[in-house]
Amino acid sequence: MARRTSFAGCSFVLFLWLVCCATGLCATGAESPNRDAFVYILNIGIRDNKIVYNGLRVGFAVGDGRTILTAAHCVEDFENANHSLFQPLVISSYYGDIFEAEIVESDEENDIAVLRPTWQSHPGLRIETSDRWKQAKKLAVAGYHPSDLAQGGDRKISRRVSVREETVVRTDGQGRHAIQLGSVKYPGKGWSGSAFVLPDTGAVVGILSNERYVRRFFRKKHYIFGCNAEAIREVFQRNSLAPAAFPSQFVERSGYEHFESILKLFDSILVDDTQESRRTIEELCRIRSESYVLHILAAWMLDAPEAEEYFTKAIEQAPDRAFPHATYGSYLLHHGKPKSALRQFQSTIAIDPNHVFAHTGRIVALTRANPQKAEMQARELIDKWPSNGGFWFELSRALREQRKYDRELPIIRKAVELPHADRLQHLYQRHLADSLANNEKFSEAEEAYKIALGEHSCARCWSAYTSLLIRMGAERAEDAKQALDNARKMNGSNAVPPATIRKYETIIRRMTATESSVR
Repeated sequence: MARRTSFAGCSFVLFLWLVCCATGLCATGAESPNRDAFVYILNIGIRDNKIVYNGLRVGFAVGDGRTILTAAHCVEDFENANHSLFQPLVISSYYGDIFEAEIVESDEENDIAVLRPTWQSHPGLRIETSDRWKQAKKLAVAGYHPSDLAQGGDRKISRRVSVREETVVRTDGQGRHAIQLGSVKYPGKGWSGSAFVLPDTGAVVGILSNERYVRRFFRKKHYIFGCNAEAIREVFQRNSLAPAAFPSQFVERSGYEHFESILKLFDSILVDDTQESRRTIEELCRIRSESYVLHILAAWMLDAPEAEEYFTKAIEQAPDRAFPHATYGSYLLHHGKPKSALRQFQSTIAIDPNHVFAHTGRIVALTRANPQKAEMQARELIDKWPSNGGFWFELSRALREQRKYDRELPIIRKAVELPHADRLQHLYQRHLADSLANNEKFSEAEEAYKIALGEHSCARCWSAYTSLLIRMGAERAEDAKQALDNARKMNGSNAVPPATIRKYETIIRRMTATESSVR
């Protein structure tokens, strides 16, 4: 009996060892990196008056934790632009909270991004200072594992930090392909930004950048690539950052329970469970009453008047941060309160004079409340940022509001010529077409409307085109009728007021009747 028990025990231990080796979580003499050093980077923000959620990215803190590393392509969506505000937000399991961060540098050649979060300290990984990694036969990939499959087949954001040991193919490549590992069993999208570490010490020697299939010996195999420690050190030197060789010691915190709740929130967003999202964010704000970022997220997810209460609390908690003021200003502007929005945008600019999103919001608010002042301030912004097409666009709108059509046309032409986001191309073209029509340049206006419709066929564009065709006279009545039919079909959300549709219908009927009587 004793021998059978001993054999069973040995078998069990052997089984566990095999499982660990198979999952890449165990290696002889390996030092597992501190899981609290790994973070999620939340990609959520405002774009064209809408809240847009683009998922989570992965990264990790280094040294004393005041610096976060990830892949540059993981932060390329973040911007403070005319009509977009995507502020990097970092989810920490150590604190069980979400924090703002700023992008210190994004090195596209090596695919390295350096972020500075608002916390003062945090667990971090050690950056390798020797060249041991150049001769390494194995390196480990450490980071949050790409999203797990939950029961029922739904995607679920991963809670587990995995450490997978992989075979080194080369360490002498260039840029984002300096280190090559493989072949690997690729777990799916979401791995970029993970750390390459030495298996025996857990020290960072690179950042996972990309993956691709490579044909070797008549077979396609999966390989992963990334920058190396030398490139990381160069980025640190350029920004006068000290890559602490040894991370600080930290006491354990009880933040993981709240971290789990935060990920549960985004699990529910992922499957469009609005009720669960609202319940979870309200509970998080109750537990984390001092977290202004969580209150902003709550305001985005809840309806008025609750939303305003959460924005107000966020500003009370962080009155000297630009982000709460800018997001509240956007909310107020979208809900028809331009004067209140103006105060929030002015507070934002007082904190950050170069906040492009807030400057744009201020001009939009002034255009509704005081277009003459909006024109004056838009011209000041153009003097400061002459290549910003968004400010030229807002100036054109302020001029149109004052019916200064002849002055508006060269301004909107300039806005169209200058670089601007592709998604706004149809909007700029439509405004150019409107301006041409207001200056009775009907032929040019029609061509501009056709370009706008080719970029983005929507109810507003078809409605504006209908208006032009009506102005061109009875001979275009049939074209106007067809354009209005298109506008009506696409107007499910009433982007064009139904009263406008009815008005155009009446005018076109009269035009058609007139054309028939002439015949």
